[in-house]
Amino acid sequence: MTRKEVIMSVSEAASMIKDGMTVGIGGLLTANHPMAIIRQIIKNGVKNLTVVGSPAAGLEIDLMIGAGVAKKVATAYVGGESLAPIGPFFRKAVVDGTIQMWECDEAILCTALRAAAEGLPFLPWLGGVGTCLPHINPDLKYFQDPIKGQKLLAVPALE
Repeated sequence: MTRKEVIMSVSEAASMIKDGMTVGIGGLLTANHPMAIIRQIIKNGVKNLTVVGSPAAGLEIDLMIGAGVAKKVATAYVGGESLAPIGPFFRKAVVDGTIQMWECDEAILCTALRAAAEGLPFLPWLGGVGTCLPHINPDLKYFQDPIKGQKLLAVPALE
């Protein structure tokens, strides 16, 4: 059996990204970010993306914010470690209110992605109980575990 080739050019891949879509961007901190496709998305003039970063996203998301591509960001961190502890475009957009931020920590982001992957509306999470996150992210809801009765956090699927 011949293996089917699934590789495409950067421009072909970037042409699949349209205004208003939700896109996931890989990489972690300062490594393995798809910068070529991000630059092509920017060149293509795509706007109003919801960008789901890795649990510790890097400056690739900062670049997308600075270029006006992203309208909403879901990640726990945007920066470049010691190079830029907080992405400068990210910081300005959050302070100015020009970007929507889905506030979360690394575990909540992974839980939200897992719920989406499993086709569930949400997954329960204990780790966020007692933190400020449910107060600053209205999508996170407290509920009572129907089996043990403890307070849990409902983390909605990121879609």
